[in-house]
Amino acid sequence: VTFGKDILCKANSSGTYFMLAGGGWNEVASTDLTVLGGTWEYIYSGGYTGSVKGDAKLVMKDAQVCQQMMANYNATSIGGSVYFDLENVTAPVLYGAMAKNKDSSTKSTIHGDIYITLGEGVSIPTIYAGSRDSGNVSGTVTIILDGADLTGCQLIGKAKNSTGTVGGSALVLKNGTLGKISNFGSVTLGTTGYVKLSEAVATDMIVLGDSYLDLNGKVLTGNLTGTGTLFGMDSSSDTYELPTGAVKGTVSCNLSAHFKSDITGQIKRYMSIAEDTGYTFHRFYVGITKLSLRTGETGFGYKARFCADPAVQALVESFGFTLQLDGMDTVVTESLPPKVNAGRKTTG
Repeated sequence: VTFGKDILCKANSSGTYFMLAGGGWNEVASTDLTVLGGTWEYIYSGGYTGSVKGDAKLVMKDAQVCQQMMANYNATSIGGSVYFDLENVTAPVLYGAMAKNKDSSTKSTIHGDIYITLGEGVSIPTIYAGSRDSGNVSGTVTIILDGADLTGCQLIGKAKNSTGTVGGSALVLKNGTLGKISNFGSVTLGTTGYVKLSEAVATDMIVLGDSYLDLNGKVLTGNLTGTGTLFGMDSSSDTYELPTGAVKGTVSCNLSAHFKSDITGQIKRYMSIAEDTGYTFHRFYVGITKLSLRTGETGFGYKARFCADPAVQALVESFGFTLQLDGMDTVVTESLPPKVNAGRKTTG
């Protein structure tokens, strides 16, 4: 069933509330809802009091939820998996599983997995992987950050109430801004995306593919593993000041020593520097301003404009480059000697 735009479905002055559910009072084979706008009081992707034999799917775009979103409501079970695919959706709270049990002696169960995809424009202050009150999830709840800005939001990889259980919880970071997180069994950095921190994070991360992580002046406490390549960034160093963010832990994935990227829409260069307890990421700039051949000698001379914080400057000087102040610009200059050592490498 698909619902279009400009639908108003919310509480009236008498206190009557309205809700949209994929199923109803009785058992259904599966549910598949698409909501393309409107204002809604409650959203249940599965049944209201009836069970769902198969999967429960919800695609929601450009809509507002006034109260809460969840898989189903009262004393129902779902035999398959649950899917939330959200874009430009605002809501106070989302629960991956159900609200409560009508019969407290029998807990409801979602027998499959739950997948919650948070696209661009999603604003939900609190998201629980599990239920609000009671009820179990046999499988894994996976929350996928894919474009949302979750600044000021929190993702919680468990049920709100201790009487509800979750078989496992995973967080996949593809693209967007991450807020507070807690209780996730695994956190994965996806491929070719840009993820920025808005809060300090304490978790291990698995790096897959080419992953761009902007610490944004925050501290990531945890170990980074995996077969992918991490391109570390810290926008707190974008004015060529010392960054305030850091990775506090071991980094055993591939780590780019220095790189140039326009992943944020602006070309930036960053350098990774090893610290006693981890790594920091520093923005720098270098550009050749003068290049000249040396008459009668082997080699050439050049001058380059160089902008960086003191830590990067010290590292560059340790490679044998000479830094000097030229007017308002810091420059790096070097001329190769007449006889070049074949084993020598120059970088810059």
